[in-house]
Amino acid sequence: MTDISNKSSQEIRIALMSVADIQNYGDSLFPFIAKQEILKRLPNAEFRFFTPTSTVIENERFYGYSRKSLEEYNPTVIIVVGGEVIHRYDKVVWHEMYKNIDSPVISEKVSDTFFDWLDYPAFKAWFSVGVLYLNDDNKIEIKDIDKLNYIGVRGILSKKNLETDLLTSNSNIKIVPDIGWIFNRYFSDYKVYLNNLENKIGFPILDKKYVIFNINHTSIQKHEINNVRSSLNDFAINNNCIILLLPIIKSYHDHKDLINFIDSHIYLLPDTLNLEEIGSLLMGAWFYIGSSLHAAITTMSNNRNAAVIHNTQLTKFQDLFGHSMRLNCFTNDWQEVPNLLNRLKEKPLLSLKKYIEFMSTIIDEKLDELCKEIS
Repeated sequence: MTDISNKSSQEIRIALMSVADIQNYGDSLFPFIAKQEILKRLPNAEFRFFTPTSTVIENERFYGYSRKSLEEYNPTVIIVVGGEVIHRYDKVVWHEMYKNIDSPVISEKVSDTFFDWLDYPAFKAWFSVGVLYLNDDNKIEIKDIDKLNYIGVRGILSKKNLETDLLTSNSNIKIVPDIGWIFNRYFSDYKVYLNNLENKIGFPILDKKYVIFNINHTSIQKHEINNVRSSLNDFAINNNCIILLLPIIKSYHDHKDLINFIDSHIYLLPDTLNLEEIGSLLMGAWFYIGSSLHAAITTMSNNRNAAVIHNTQLTKFQDLFGHSMRLNCFTNDWQEVPNLLNRLKEKPLLSLKKYIEFMSTIIDEKLDELCKEIS
């Protein structure tokens, strides 16, 4: 990390844009970690969090985005951080998610949070974002991103998706690793949290060998549930461990979905866990298997194995396991669960440890680069 705090005395007011309000573990973490990392480099910077709806997360206020609310803050810097948020699919993506959570009706398009301000007179950046491309109905126009001062997408497929929208190859589009690769910096005390979780979950967890599993209705078909539950329970019995069902994203009602997986060695965790408790459970797991990108990355960032299984071959999963040369840990075939479980119980390869270190170093370099341009 480069110290650039003495290079500018200019007032810096940063508006951090995200979808933390969908109550998804990774999306909720992004703005907090981005703020802390930027403060290491620009300690005098001020911050305000913006999401499509107004909310409070971990005692921090998040302002519902509108052009008026942005202008009231009058930021000198606007940054979108993390998540597969670069797309205009409001009806088929955003509205399907936001209608499932207890938040006010969204009068503006959710995508306005990431596009509406591109002509605002400030330093503007997309940093470590994913780019979703479904069809040509809502393409991103090149005149939009030409107004950005910094473009950093989190994978090669996201870069190609953006270039497909623009119908050009663009050397200004940088590859910035997913911020999840530095989640381990913020959960270094995970054993303390695991020790304190007994009262909340009903049994001690610190010295147990456990596997974290999560899923929601978008990633599995109903007819596949029974076989998956049996595979998980049999594995737990044969390997003297337990399976913990961890709710990750409330906008998909995953706590309700996970009830179907409870069995003799499979336990459902409460959906009242905070971000530090969720992250600590993932850090302490023997390994992780499920459908959450950032649950997988959190576990992997602690040099432990993880696999993603999802009915849809989403860009973000292909990027994660393709970049880390671990494609055998990603599948859309639920019949592969027994094979994945046996593969994941093996000791992580040395290459994973080296990859974690590499990605962490590159993120620091990109954060240095971003903050230097801001200052």
